[in-house]
Amino acid sequence: MDVGLLIFSLSIGTTYAASYLRGLENRVDNGSGFISDVLTVSCPGKVLVCGGYLVLESANIGVTIATNTARFYVSVCSKSKPLPSIARACEVLLIEVLSLQFRSTYKFLYDWNSKEVDSETLSYINEENLSVENKNVFVQRCLALSLSFIRKHLGSENFIAKIRKSASKNTWLSLTLEANNDFYSQVVELKKRGLPLKSKSLAMLPEFLPCPVVNGAVSVQKTGLGSSAAMVTALVGALLKWFGVVALHDGDGTGMDGADILADRRLVHNLAQLVHANAQGKIGSGFDVAAAVYGTQMYRRFNGEHFTACLEDRVNPSALHAAVTSTSLWDVQVVPLSLPPHMDMVLGDVCGGSSSTSMAKAVLKWRKERPEEAAALWAELSAANTAIYGHLETLRALSQEDEVVYRAACLWMANTVSETWSLPHSGGLALQSVVVRMMALKSSFHTARSLMRSMGLSAGVDIEPAFQTAIADATEALPGVICAGVPGAGGSDALFALYIQSPDWEAVKEDAVRQHIENLWCDWAQHPAGRDSGVMVCPLKLAAQTGGLSGGIRSHSGRDS
Repeated sequence: MDVGLLIFSLSIGTTYAASYLRGLENRVDNGSGFISDVLTVSCPGKVLVCGGYLVLESANIGVTIATNTARFYVSVCSKSKPLPSIARACEVLLIEVLSLQFRSTYKFLYDWNSKEVDSETLSYINEENLSVENKNVFVQRCLALSLSFIRKHLGSENFIAKIRKSASKNTWLSLTLEANNDFYSQVVELKKRGLPLKSKSLAMLPEFLPCPVVNGAVSVQKTGLGSSAAMVTALVGALLKWFGVVALHDGDGTGMDGADILADRRLVHNLAQLVHANAQGKIGSGFDVAAAVYGTQMYRRFNGEHFTACLEDRVNPSALHAAVTSTSLWDVQVVPLSLPPHMDMVLGDVCGGSSSTSMAKAVLKWRKERPEEAAALWAELSAANTAIYGHLETLRALSQEDEVVYRAACLWMANTVSETWSLPHSGGLALQSVVVRMMALKSSFHTARSLMRSMGLSAGVDIEPAFQTAIADATEALPGVICAGVPGAGGSDALFALYIQSPDWEAVKEDAVRQHIENLWCDWAQHPAGRDSGVMVCPLKLAAQTGGLSGGIRSHSGRDS
Protein backbone atom coordinates (compact mmCIF):
# COMPACT_ATOMS: atom_id res chain seq x y z
CA MET A 1 0.00 0.00 0.00
CA ASP A 2 1.79 3.12 -1.24
CA VAL A 3 -0.11 5.43 1.06
CA GLY A 4 1.36 7.31 3.97
CA LEU A 5 -1.68 9.01 5.41
CA LEU A 6 -5.30 8.16 4.70
CA ILE A 7 -7.88 10.52 6.08
CA PHE A 8 -11.51 10.25 6.88
CA SER A 9 -13.78 12.55 8.82
CA LEU A 10 -17.22 12.56 10.36
CA SER A 11 -19.34 15.03 12.25
CA ILE A 12 -20.04 14.43 15.91
CA GLY A 13 -23.09 15.57 17.80
CA THR A 14 -23.49 18.05 20.58
CA THR A 15 -23.50 15.40 23.30
CA TYR A 16 -20.23 13.91 22.11
CA ALA A 17 -18.55 17.29 21.85
CA ALA A 18 -19.83 18.41 25.23
CA SER A 19 -18.20 15.41 26.88
CA TYR A 20 -14.82 17.03 26.32
CA LEU A 21 -15.75 19.95 28.57
CA ARG A 22 -14.70 17.77 31.49
CA GLY A 23 -11.11 18.81 30.88
CA LEU A 24 -8.13 16.92 29.58
CA GLU A 25 -6.50 16.77 32.99
CA ASN A 26 -9.03 14.08 33.98
CA ARG A 27 -8.06 11.75 31.14
CA VAL A 28 -6.29 8.72 32.63
CA ASP A 29 -6.47 4.98 32.02
CA ASN A 30 -9.51 4.30 34.18
CA GLY A 31 -11.52 2.48 31.54
CA SER A 32 -11.91 5.53 29.32
CA GLY A 33 -9.34 4.19 26.87
CA PHE A 34 -6.66 6.80 27.54
CA ILE A 35 -3.35 5.15 28.34
CA SER A 36 -0.82 7.94 28.60
CA ASP A 37 -0.27 11.26 30.26
CA VAL A 38 -1.57 14.26 28.39
CA LEU A 39 0.90 16.58 26.68
CA THR A 40 -0.55 20.03 25.93
CA VAL A 41 0.81 22.97 23.95
CA SER A 42 -0.96 26.32 23.72
CA CYS A 43 -0.56 29.55 21.77
CA PRO A 44 -2.12 33.00 22.23
CA GLY A 45 -4.38 34.95 19.95
CA LYS A 46 -3.24 38.28 18.53
CA VAL A 47 -4.37 41.84 17.86
CA LEU A 48 -2.47 43.85 15.24
CA VAL A 49 -2.86 47.37 16.59
CA CYS A 50 -0.83 48.99 13.82
CA GLY A 51 0.67 47.81 10.55
CA GLY A 52 -2.42 46.55 8.73
CA TYR A 53 -1.68 45.94 5.02
CA LEU A 54 1.77 47.53 5.26
CA VAL A 55 3.09 44.53 7.20
CA LEU A 56 2.82 42.57 3.95
CA GLU A 57 6.08 44.26 2.92
CA SER A 58 9.33 43.82 4.83
CA ALA A 59 10.09 47.54 4.65
CA ASN A 60 7.32 48.16 7.19
CA ILE A 61 6.69 47.06 10.75
CA GLY A 62 3.64 45.93 12.65
CA VAL A 63 2.93 46.01 16.38
CA THR A 64 1.09 42.91 17.56
CA ILE A 65 -0.32 42.44 21.04
CA ALA A 66 -0.79 38.85 22.17
CA THR A 67 -3.77 37.96 24.33
CA ASN A 68 -3.30 36.85 27.92
CA THR A 69 -6.18 34.43 28.45
CA ALA A 70 -7.38 33.70 24.91
CA ARG A 71 -5.23 30.72 23.95
CA PHE A 72 -5.58 27.80 21.56
CA TYR A 73 -4.76 24.41 23.10
CA VAL A 74 -3.69 21.19 21.41
CA SER A 75 -3.48 18.17 23.70
CA VAL A 76 -1.88 14.85 22.75
CA CYS A 77 -2.08 11.42 24.33
CA SER A 78 -2.13 7.75 23.36
CA LYS A 79 -5.55 6.18 23.31
CA SER A 80 -6.62 2.54 23.12
CA LYS A 81 -9.62 1.84 20.90
CA PRO A 82 -10.63 -0.61 18.13
CA LEU A 83 -8.97 -0.24 14.75
CA PRO A 84 -11.00 0.40 11.60
CA SER A 85 -11.09 -2.46 9.12
CA ILE A 86 -8.70 -0.71 6.74
CA ALA A 87 -5.99 -0.69 9.41
CA ARG A 88 -6.06 -4.34 10.46
CA ALA A 89 -3.97 -5.73 7.63
CA CYS A 90 -0.87 -3.58 8.01
CA GLU A 91 1.43 -1.82 10.48
CA VAL A 92 -0.06 1.64 10.92
CA LEU A 93 -0.36 4.58 13.25
CA LEU A 94 -3.91 5.77 13.79
CA ILE A 95 -4.33 9.48 14.44
CA GLU A 96 -7.51 11.05 15.76
CA VAL A 97 -8.01 14.82 15.87
CA LEU A 98 -10.99 16.04 17.89
CA SER A 99 -12.23 19.59 17.30
CA LEU A 100 -14.51 20.67 20.12
CA GLN A 101 -15.65 24.02 18.75
CA PHE A 102 -16.41 22.65 15.28
CA ARG A 103 -18.15 19.54 16.67
CA SER A 104 -16.01 17.33 14.44
CA THR A 105 -13.41 14.62 14.54
CA TYR A 106 -10.85 13.83 11.86
CA LYS A 107 -9.24 10.39 11.68
CA PHE A 108 -6.00 9.57 9.90
CA LEU A 109 -4.19 6.35 9.09
CA TYR A 110 -0.41 6.48 8.63
CA ASP A 111 1.39 3.51 7.08
CA TRP A 112 4.98 3.94 8.24
CA ASN A 113 6.26 1.42 5.67
CA SER A 114 5.28 3.77 2.86
CA LYS A 115 7.47 6.42 1.26
CA GLU A 116 8.33 9.49 3.30
CA VAL A 117 5.24 11.48 4.13
CA ASP A 118 4.38 14.25 1.71
CA SER A 119 1.21 15.45 0.04
CA GLU A 120 1.69 12.85 -2.72
CA THR A 121 0.73 10.15 -0.22
CA LEU A 122 -2.43 11.84 1.09
CA SER A 123 -5.97 10.89 0.15
CA TYR A 124 -9.38 11.12 1.75
CA ILE A 125 -11.51 8.08 2.52
CA ASN A 126 -15.20 8.67 1.92
CA GLU A 127 -16.32 6.09 4.47
CA GLU A 128 -18.97 8.32 6.02
CA ASN A 129 -20.10 10.11 2.86
CA LEU A 130 -17.44 12.70 3.65
CA SER A 131 -18.26 16.10 2.20
CA VAL A 132 -15.87 18.88 1.34
CA GLU A 133 -17.40 20.98 4.12
CA ASN A 134 -16.31 18.38 6.70
CA LYS A 135 -12.68 18.47 5.66
CA ASN A 136 -10.18 20.68 7.45
CA VAL A 137 -7.29 21.65 5.20
CA PHE A 138 -5.34 23.23 8.05
CA VAL A 139 -5.40 20.02 10.09
CA GLN A 140 -4.63 17.87 7.05
CA ARG A 141 -1.69 19.93 5.81
CA CYS A 142 -0.37 20.41 9.34
CA LEU A 143 -0.21 16.68 10.02
CA ALA A 144 1.21 15.84 6.60
CA LEU A 145 3.96 18.45 6.57
CA SER A 146 4.82 18.09 10.24
CA LEU A 147 5.25 14.31 9.93
CA SER A 148 7.30 14.85 6.78
CA PHE A 149 9.59 17.28 8.59
CA ILE A 150 9.86 15.12 11.72
CA ARG A 151 10.76 12.00 9.75
CA LYS A 152 13.50 13.85 7.88
CA HIS A 153 14.77 15.52 11.06
CA LEU A 154 14.96 12.35 13.16
CA GLY A 155 15.90 10.02 10.34
CA SER A 156 13.57 7.26 9.11
CA GLU A 157 14.89 4.62 11.52
CA ASN A 158 14.38 6.72 14.66
CA PHE A 159 11.07 8.08 13.38
CA ILE A 160 9.68 4.59 12.69
CA ALA A 161 10.93 3.36 16.07
CA LYS A 162 8.98 6.12 17.82
CA ILE A 163 5.87 5.33 15.80
CA ARG A 164 6.15 1.57 16.51
CA LYS A 165 6.24 2.39 20.20
CA SER A 166 3.20 4.68 19.95
CA ALA A 167 1.29 2.32 17.69
CA SER A 168 1.72 -0.81 19.80
CA LYS A 169 -1.31 -2.51 21.37
CA ASN A 170 -3.79 -1.01 18.89
CA THR A 171 -3.37 2.52 20.19
CA TRP A 172 -4.28 5.78 18.50
CA LEU A 173 -2.45 9.07 18.69
CA SER A 174 -5.23 11.34 19.91
CA LEU A 175 -5.08 15.13 19.52
CA THR A 176 -7.75 17.45 20.90
CA LEU A 177 -8.15 21.04 19.68
CA GLU A 178 -9.72 23.52 22.08
CA ALA A 179 -9.83 27.31 22.02
CA ASN A 180 -10.89 29.69 24.75
CA ASN A 181 -14.32 31.17 24.11
CA ASP A 182 -12.96 34.58 23.12
CA PHE A 183 -11.81 33.17 19.76
CA TYR A 184 -15.45 32.77 18.68
CA SER A 185 -18.44 35.06 19.08
CA GLN A 186 -20.59 34.21 22.10
CA VAL A 187 -23.30 36.79 21.42
CA VAL A 188 -25.86 34.13 20.44
CA GLU A 189 -25.08 32.13 23.59
CA LEU A 190 -25.36 35.18 25.84
CA LYS A 191 -28.70 36.14 24.32
CA LYS A 192 -29.97 32.58 24.75
CA ARG A 193 -29.07 32.75 28.44
CA GLY A 194 -30.52 36.25 28.87
CA LEU A 195 -27.16 37.71 29.87
CA PRO A 196 -25.93 41.22 29.01
CA LEU A 197 -23.13 41.62 26.47
CA LYS A 198 -20.35 42.10 29.02
CA SER A 199 -17.09 40.37 29.81
CA LYS A 200 -18.49 39.41 33.22
CA SER A 201 -21.22 37.52 31.42
CA LEU A 202 -18.65 35.73 29.28
CA ALA A 203 -16.87 34.70 32.48
CA MET A 204 -20.04 32.89 33.54
CA LEU A 205 -20.07 30.63 30.47
CA PRO A 206 -18.52 27.15 30.48
CA GLU A 207 -15.11 27.17 28.81
CA PHE A 208 -14.54 25.75 25.32
CA LEU A 209 -18.15 26.00 24.19
CA PRO A 210 -18.93 24.40 20.82
CA CYS A 211 -19.99 26.80 18.07
CA PRO A 212 -23.78 26.95 17.66
CA VAL A 213 -25.66 24.90 15.09
CA VAL A 214 -27.80 26.99 12.74
CA ASN A 215 -30.08 25.28 10.23
CA GLY A 216 -28.26 22.00 10.75
CA ALA A 217 -24.76 23.43 10.19
CA VAL A 218 -22.10 24.62 12.62
CA SER A 219 -22.02 28.43 12.56
CA VAL A 220 -18.49 29.76 13.08
CA GLN A 221 -18.30 33.47 13.87
CA LYS A 222 -14.69 34.41 14.65
CA THR A 223 -13.60 37.45 16.64
CA GLY A 224 -10.43 38.13 14.64
CA LEU A 225 -7.83 36.70 17.04
CA GLY A 226 -6.07 34.56 14.44
CA SER A 227 -7.55 31.21 15.40
CA SER A 228 -6.19 29.40 12.32
CA ALA A 229 -2.64 30.58 12.94
CA ALA A 230 -2.86 29.82 16.67
CA MET A 231 -4.27 26.34 15.97
CA VAL A 232 -1.64 25.49 13.35
CA THR A 233 1.19 26.73 15.57
CA ALA A 234 -0.04 24.84 18.63
CA LEU A 235 -0.56 21.68 16.56
CA VAL A 236 2.92 21.94 15.04
CA GLY A 237 4.40 22.51 18.51
CA ALA A 238 2.49 19.58 20.01
CA LEU A 239 3.64 17.18 17.29
CA LEU A 240 7.26 18.32 17.50
CA LYS A 241 7.20 17.93 21.27
CA TRP A 242 5.48 14.53 21.15
CA PHE A 243 8.19 13.18 18.84
CA GLY A 244 10.96 14.72 20.96
CA VAL A 245 12.14 17.25 18.37
CA VAL A 246 11.62 20.20 20.76
CA ALA A 247 11.17 20.50 24.51
CA LEU A 248 9.30 23.82 24.77
CA HIS A 249 9.03 25.53 28.12
CA ASP A 250 6.24 25.49 30.67
CA GLY A 251 5.57 29.23 30.79
CA ASP A 252 8.44 30.50 32.92
CA GLY A 253 11.31 28.66 31.25
CA THR A 254 12.19 26.72 34.41
CA GLY A 255 14.94 24.20 33.77
CA MET A 256 15.67 25.36 30.23
CA ASP A 257 18.54 27.36 28.85
CA GLY A 258 17.56 30.59 27.11
CA ALA A 259 19.30 29.52 23.90
CA ASP A 260 17.35 26.23 23.92
CA ILE A 261 14.06 28.09 24.32
CA LEU A 262 14.88 30.34 21.38
CA ALA A 263 16.00 27.36 19.25
CA ASP A 264 12.74 25.52 19.98
CA ARG A 265 10.65 28.56 19.17
CA ARG A 266 12.57 29.23 15.98
CA LEU A 267 11.92 25.68 14.76
CA VAL A 268 8.22 25.82 15.61
CA HIS A 269 7.91 29.28 14.04
CA ASN A 270 9.53 28.33 10.76
CA LEU A 271 7.58 25.10 10.31
CA ALA A 272 4.28 26.70 11.38
CA GLN A 273 4.79 29.58 8.92
CA LEU A 274 5.25 27.15 6.02
CA VAL A 275 2.38 24.89 7.10
CA HIS A 276 0.03 27.87 7.45
CA ALA A 277 1.12 29.26 4.08
CA ASN A 278 0.69 25.86 2.40
CA ALA A 279 -2.84 25.47 3.81
CA GLN A 280 -3.76 28.98 2.66
CA GLY A 281 -2.14 28.52 -0.73
CA LYS A 282 -0.09 31.69 -0.33
CA ILE A 283 2.59 33.24 1.84
CA GLY A 284 1.04 36.06 3.83
CA SER A 285 2.66 38.51 6.19
CA GLY A 286 3.13 35.86 8.90
CA PHE A 287 2.61 38.21 11.83
CA ASP A 288 -0.18 36.03 13.26
CA VAL A 289 2.02 32.92 13.41
CA ALA A 290 4.88 34.97 14.86
CA ALA A 291 2.58 36.27 17.60
CA ALA A 292 1.45 32.71 18.37
CA VAL A 293 5.09 31.70 18.88
CA TYR A 294 6.69 34.78 20.43
CA GLY A 295 3.83 36.79 21.96
CA THR A 296 3.63 40.60 22.00
CA GLN A 297 6.14 42.04 19.57
CA MET A 298 7.30 44.37 16.86
CA TYR A 299 7.27 42.38 13.63
CA ARG A 300 8.90 42.73 10.22
CA ARG A 301 8.09 39.98 7.73
CA PHE A 302 10.44 37.54 6.02
CA ASN A 303 11.10 37.27 2.29
CA GLY A 304 8.50 34.78 1.12
CA GLU A 305 10.17 34.25 -2.26
CA HIS A 306 12.60 31.83 -0.63
CA PHE A 307 9.80 29.41 0.24
CA THR A 308 7.52 29.20 -2.80
CA ALA A 309 8.43 25.52 -3.28
CA CYS A 310 6.75 24.81 0.06
CA LEU A 311 3.39 25.93 -1.34
CA GLU A 312 3.19 23.00 -3.74
CA ASP A 313 0.74 20.16 -3.26
CA ARG A 314 3.72 17.82 -3.33
CA VAL A 315 6.33 19.25 -1.01
CA ASN A 316 9.69 17.51 -1.17
CA PRO A 317 10.62 16.41 2.39
CA SER A 318 14.27 17.36 1.93
CA ALA A 319 13.33 20.79 0.61
CA LEU A 320 10.91 21.31 3.51
CA HIS A 321 13.50 20.33 6.10
CA ALA A 322 16.13 22.55 4.51
CA ALA A 323 13.74 25.49 4.45
CA VAL A 324 12.70 25.10 8.09
CA THR A 325 16.22 24.67 9.48
CA SER A 326 17.93 27.29 7.31
CA THR A 327 19.83 29.96 9.26
CA SER A 328 20.18 32.29 6.28
CA LEU A 329 16.78 32.37 4.53
CA TRP A 330 14.71 33.55 7.48
CA ASP A 331 15.26 37.30 7.59
CA VAL A 332 12.17 37.82 9.74
CA GLN A 333 12.55 40.40 12.51
CA VAL A 334 10.74 39.74 15.77
CA VAL A 335 11.50 42.12 18.63
CA PRO A 336 9.77 41.16 21.92
CA LEU A 337 7.69 44.04 23.21
CA SER A 338 6.52 44.62 26.74
CA LEU A 339 3.74 47.16 26.99
CA PRO A 340 4.49 50.01 29.39
CA PRO A 341 3.21 49.43 32.94
CA HIS A 342 -0.44 50.28 33.57
CA MET A 343 -1.35 50.01 29.89
CA ASP A 344 -3.90 47.42 28.82
CA MET A 345 -6.16 46.50 25.94
CA VAL A 346 -9.82 45.66 25.56
CA LEU A 347 -11.26 44.03 22.44
CA GLY A 348 -14.87 44.09 21.31
CA ASP A 349 -16.74 41.50 19.25
CA VAL A 350 -18.73 43.63 16.82
CA CYS A 351 -21.70 41.90 15.23
CA GLY A 352 -21.10 42.51 11.56
CA GLY A 353 -18.32 40.73 9.73
CA SER A 354 -15.89 41.42 6.93
CA SER A 355 -13.51 39.54 4.68
CA SER A 356 -9.93 40.71 5.18
CA THR A 357 -8.92 38.68 2.12
CA SER A 358 -11.23 40.54 -0.26
CA MET A 359 -10.33 43.87 1.36
CA ALA A 360 -6.63 43.14 0.97
CA LYS A 361 -7.13 42.33 -2.69
CA ALA A 362 -8.89 45.66 -3.21
CA VAL A 363 -6.09 47.57 -1.46
CA LEU A 364 -3.39 45.82 -3.48
CA LYS A 365 -5.35 46.51 -6.69
CA TRP A 366 -5.48 50.23 -5.79
CA ARG A 367 -1.73 50.25 -5.16
CA LYS A 368 -1.11 48.75 -8.56
CA GLU A 369 -3.46 51.12 -10.38
CA ARG A 370 -2.45 54.33 -8.55
CA PRO A 371 1.16 53.72 -7.49
CA GLU A 372 2.20 57.32 -6.78
CA GLU A 373 -0.77 58.11 -4.54
CA ALA A 374 -0.42 54.77 -2.78
CA ALA A 375 3.33 55.14 -2.24
CA ALA A 376 2.90 58.57 -0.64
CA LEU A 377 0.15 57.39 1.70
CA TRP A 378 2.05 54.23 2.66
CA ALA A 379 5.15 56.26 3.46
CA GLU A 380 3.15 58.46 5.86
CA LEU A 381 1.43 55.48 7.41
CA SER A 382 4.71 53.59 7.81
CA ALA A 383 6.19 56.58 9.63
CA ALA A 384 3.19 56.75 11.98
CA ASN A 385 3.43 53.02 12.77
CA THR A 386 7.14 53.31 13.46
CA ALA A 387 6.45 56.27 15.75
CA ILE A 388 3.87 54.22 17.69
CA TYR A 389 6.45 51.53 18.36
CA GLY A 390 9.02 54.13 19.39
CA HIS A 391 6.63 55.82 21.82
CA LEU A 392 5.77 52.48 23.47
CA GLU A 393 9.46 51.75 23.98
CA THR A 394 10.13 55.24 25.35
CA LEU A 395 7.24 55.02 27.81
CA ARG A 396 8.60 51.74 29.14
CA ALA A 397 12.01 53.36 29.57
CA LEU A 398 10.44 56.30 31.43
CA SER A 399 8.67 53.89 33.79
CA GLN A 400 12.03 52.33 34.66
CA GLU A 401 13.78 55.66 35.18
CA ASP A 402 11.34 56.82 37.87
CA GLU A 403 8.62 54.37 38.80
CA VAL A 404 7.00 56.70 41.33
CA VAL A 405 6.64 59.60 38.89
CA TYR A 406 5.46 57.31 36.10
CA ARG A 407 2.84 55.80 38.39
CA ALA A 408 1.61 59.26 39.44
CA ALA A 409 1.29 60.30 35.80
CA CYS A 410 -0.73 57.19 34.96
CA LEU A 411 -2.98 57.71 37.98
CA TRP A 412 -3.73 61.25 36.82
CA MET A 413 -4.31 60.35 33.17
CA ALA A 414 -6.51 57.36 34.01
CA ASN A 415 -8.95 59.72 35.71
CA THR A 416 -9.01 62.50 33.11
CA VAL A 417 -10.01 62.77 29.47
CA SER A 418 -7.12 63.11 27.05
CA GLU A 419 -8.22 66.61 26.00
CA THR A 420 -7.04 67.85 29.41
CA TRP A 421 -3.69 66.05 29.41
CA SER A 422 -2.00 69.05 27.83
CA LEU A 423 -3.25 71.47 30.50
CA PRO A 424 -0.79 72.67 33.16
CA HIS A 425 -0.68 70.74 36.42
CA SER A 426 1.51 70.56 39.49
CA GLY A 427 3.22 67.26 38.80
CA GLY A 428 6.61 68.66 37.81
CA LEU A 429 8.74 68.25 34.69
CA ALA A 430 9.34 64.52 35.14
CA LEU A 431 5.63 63.79 35.30
CA GLN A 432 5.02 66.13 32.39
CA SER A 433 7.50 64.18 30.24
CA VAL A 434 5.43 61.02 30.74
CA VAL A 435 2.22 62.84 29.85
CA VAL A 436 3.79 64.41 26.75
CA ARG A 437 5.00 61.05 25.52
CA MET A 438 1.57 59.49 26.11
CA MET A 439 0.02 62.34 24.13
CA ALA A 440 2.51 61.70 21.32
CA LEU A 441 1.50 58.03 21.30
CA LYS A 442 -2.15 59.02 21.09
CA SER A 443 -1.39 61.44 18.25
CA SER A 444 0.48 58.81 16.24
CA PHE A 445 -2.40 56.36 16.63
CA HIS A 446 -4.79 59.09 15.50
CA THR A 447 -2.65 59.76 12.43
CA ALA A 448 -2.50 56.06 11.56
CA ARG A 449 -6.27 55.75 11.92
CA SER A 450 -6.87 58.72 9.64
CA LEU A 451 -4.51 57.37 6.98
CA MET A 452 -6.09 53.92 7.12
CA ARG A 453 -9.50 55.50 6.53
CA SER A 454 -8.09 57.46 3.60
CA MET A 455 -6.63 54.29 2.13
CA GLY A 456 -9.99 52.57 2.43
CA LEU A 457 -11.76 55.41 0.66
CA SER A 458 -9.20 55.39 -2.15
CA ALA A 459 -9.40 51.60 -2.53
CA GLY A 460 -13.18 51.52 -2.29
CA VAL A 461 -13.37 49.38 0.86
CA ASP A 462 -14.60 50.10 4.37
CA ILE A 463 -11.39 49.67 6.36
CA GLU A 464 -13.03 51.71 9.11
CA PRO A 465 -16.79 51.78 8.46
CA ALA A 466 -18.70 54.85 9.60
CA PHE A 467 -20.31 53.06 12.53
CA GLN A 468 -16.88 51.89 13.71
CA THR A 469 -15.60 55.46 13.48
CA ALA A 470 -18.49 56.62 15.69
CA ILE A 471 -17.79 53.95 18.34
CA ALA A 472 -14.02 54.53 18.28
CA ASP A 473 -14.40 58.32 18.57
CA ALA A 474 -16.80 57.96 21.51
CA THR A 475 -14.40 55.51 23.16
CA GLU A 476 -11.43 57.86 22.79
CA ALA A 477 -13.43 60.60 24.54
CA LEU A 478 -13.56 58.53 27.75
CA PRO A 479 -11.12 59.20 30.64
CA GLY A 480 -7.91 57.19 30.45
CA VAL A 481 -8.33 56.00 26.86
CA ILE A 482 -5.24 56.33 24.65
CA CYS A 483 -6.73 55.15 21.37
CA ALA A 484 -9.43 53.04 19.78
CA GLY A 485 -9.87 51.62 16.32
CA VAL A 486 -10.24 48.58 14.10
CA PRO A 487 -7.39 46.05 14.33
CA GLY A 488 -5.47 44.45 11.49
CA ALA A 489 -7.04 44.84 8.06
CA GLY A 490 -10.03 46.64 9.56
CA GLY A 491 -13.66 46.02 8.72
CA SER A 492 -16.78 45.43 10.75
CA ASP A 493 -16.06 42.53 13.05
CA ALA A 494 -13.83 43.86 15.85
CA LEU A 495 -12.81 46.97 17.76
CA PHE A 496 -9.90 47.51 20.15
CA ALA A 497 -8.96 50.15 22.67
CA LEU A 498 -5.68 50.79 24.49
CA TYR A 499 -6.14 52.47 27.83
CA ILE A 500 -4.34 53.46 31.02
CA GLN A 501 -5.21 51.13 33.84
CA SER A 502 -5.29 53.11 37.06
CA PRO A 503 -2.36 51.98 39.24
CA ASP A 504 -4.70 51.66 42.22
CA TRP A 505 -7.29 49.48 40.48
CA GLU A 506 -6.38 46.34 42.42
CA ALA A 507 -6.70 48.18 45.74
CA VAL A 508 -10.14 49.55 44.85
CA LYS A 509 -11.07 46.23 43.20
CA GLU A 510 -12.27 47.87 40.00
CA ASP A 511 -10.66 48.66 36.66
CA ALA A 512 -12.74 51.82 36.23
CA VAL A 513 -11.40 52.78 32.78
CA ARG A 514 -12.13 49.36 31.33
CA GLN A 515 -15.55 49.39 32.95
CA HIS A 516 -16.39 52.72 31.31
CA ILE A 517 -15.33 51.35 27.92
CA GLU A 518 -17.40 48.21 28.39
CA ASN A 519 -20.46 50.19 29.47
CA LEU A 520 -20.22 52.40 26.38
CA TRP A 521 -19.91 49.42 24.06
CA CYS A 522 -22.63 47.35 25.71
CA ASP A 523 -25.08 50.25 25.63
CA TRP A 524 -24.11 51.49 22.17
CA ALA A 525 -27.63 50.95 20.83
CA GLN A 526 -28.86 53.57 23.34
CA HIS A 527 -26.02 56.03 22.67
CA PRO A 528 -27.02 59.08 20.58
CA ALA A 529 -24.43 58.14 17.94
CA GLY A 530 -25.45 54.50 17.91
CA ARG A 531 -29.22 54.73 18.15
CA ASP A 532 -31.01 52.85 15.36
CA SER A 533 -27.68 51.52 14.07
CA GLY A 534 -28.46 47.94 15.03
CA VAL A 535 -24.81 47.48 16.03
CA MET A 536 -23.96 45.32 19.04
CA VAL A 537 -20.53 45.25 20.67
CA CYS A 538 -19.60 42.58 23.20
CA PRO A 539 -16.38 43.24 25.18
CA LEU A 540 -14.27 40.09 25.40
CA LYS A 541 -12.67 38.71 28.57
CA LEU A 542 -9.13 38.91 27.28
CA ALA A 543 -6.54 41.55 28.05
CA ALA A 544 -3.06 42.30 26.72
CA GLN A 545 -0.20 39.93 27.35
CA THR A 546 2.45 42.44 28.31
CA GLY A 547 5.56 40.40 27.55
CA GLY A 548 7.85 37.64 28.80
CA LEU A 549 8.28 33.96 28.00
CA SER A 550 4.74 33.06 28.99
CA GLY A 551 3.27 35.25 26.26
CA GLY A 552 3.97 32.96 23.33
CA ILE A 553 3.86 29.22 22.80
CA ARG A 554 4.24 27.10 25.90
CA SER A 555 3.66 23.56 27.09
CA HIS A 556 1.55 22.21 29.95
CA SER A 557 1.52 18.93 31.83
CA GLY A 558 -2.24 18.76 31.24
CA ARG A 559 -4.39 21.64 30.13
CA ASP A 560 -5.13 24.79 32.11
CA SER A 561 -7.33 27.68 31.14
